[in-house]
Amino acid sequence: MQCRLKPPPRLQPRPKRLGERRRTTIALGILTPDGLVIAADAQETAGYFKGFALKVHSAMTKTNIRSTVASAVCITGAGSGVYLDAITDEIIRGFHKNQDSDIPTFESHLRECVKQFYKEHVSNKPPHMARDIDLIVGAQIEGRHALWITDLSVVKSAVGFEAVGSGSPYARMAIENRTASMDSEHAAVLSVLGVMQAKEYDQDCGKSTSVTFLKNNLAHTVPRHLVQEAEGLFQRYAGIEYSAFVHALGSELADDPKRPRNLSRWLRELRKDFSELASRFAQVRD
Repeated sequence: MQCRLKPPPRLQPRPKRLGERRRTTIALGILTPDGLVIAADAQETAGYFKGFALKVHSAMTKTNIRSTVASAVCITGAGSGVYLDAITDEIIRGFHKNQDSDIPTFESHLRECVKQFYKEHVSNKPPHMARDIDLIVGAQIEGRHALWITDLSVVKSAVGFEAVGSGSPYARMAIENRTASMDSEHAAVLSVLGVMQAKEYDQDCGKSTSVTFLKNNLAHTVPRHLVQEAEGLFQRYAGIEYSAFVHALGSELADDPKRPRNLSRWLRELRKDFSELASRFAQVRD
């Protein structure tokens, strides 16, 4: 008589938890003569899951009828999602509470906030629980403005252009040398290109693009449809740039006697469309 052994019961695999919510993607800031711009993508990664997260936060004293100072602040960053949200909330609460009347005072409070947050929540953790974050913070107070970038507990004044996150090298290549002598509206348009390039070449960057610029002591958040229009114009520019390259290369296979005239016409049309878009950015009000 044969005896059949029953197979052992199959163990059910433990459900896998999603990884830590991280926003190590692309965030950038641009200083301009009349204000500043901050932009970021909206992708947040948790393990294999890629979701949506708002990464650009702003506040204004205009919303406080008791305020005696005209000012605005804008914050973005890269790193642990929970930690970014927490320190952003602390900076904004301090902004409303302190009602700083000048940039040096705001900077002093910002340094204190970052240092205390790092001491309480980051530096006391074991290495495997490290929660490093990188911030870009911009403020405008009574017409004066400044931009800062953080590294661990260090706060550094920024000049011109800064970017953080895994996509920052691509954003730098796209716009780092193109930001000179731009007003806030044109820099806001340009910031879209930086985020576009990061989303194109870095797999951790994606979703929509958020753009906020500070001007006249106010925070102006660019509507999504205007951001999408800017992306379309940059795609057109990429096609024109390729046509110009082929023409300049002197390739006989692509030789077209009408190309120089067409390039001139395309550039005039694109200049007009970019100028009109920048003027529509200028009409944005929060």
